[in-house]
Amino acid sequence: MRHFFEASFFFPEWLTPWIGIAAVAAAIMGMKKIAASLGFFFAIDVFVMPILDPWLGELPIWVLAIALLLFPLLLLNAIISFIFGGEAAGQFTGTWIVRIFDFLLLAPFRLLKILWRLFR
Repeated sequence: MRHFFEASFFFPEWLTPWIGIAAVAAAIMGMKKIAASLGFFFAIDVFVMPILDPWLGELPIWVLAIALLLFPLLLLNAIISFIFGGEAAGQFTGTWIVRIFDFLLLAPFRLLKILWRLFR
């Protein structure tokens, strides 16, 4: 069965054990960051998500929309942190989180302003 919040929603279920194997192989070869990332991803997908899936399925749609906005930022944060370092990643992620929440908070007022100018 495919659940929405498990990683198998995004890629085939048969890939999940291979991620665990890749984490172990990276740990054996001394790639600590990659091993930790893959291992954490594997552990969350296999052990935590089946427990949280019923609860996450009951969340309102606006919470899911915010989560879907933040998930790519976290992914980009990990990639930028790996390439450029933690400070650059923090700057990038912080800037975009402020931009997103600024838009979410001010968009209704901007829409009212546009409508006011349009029908005045």
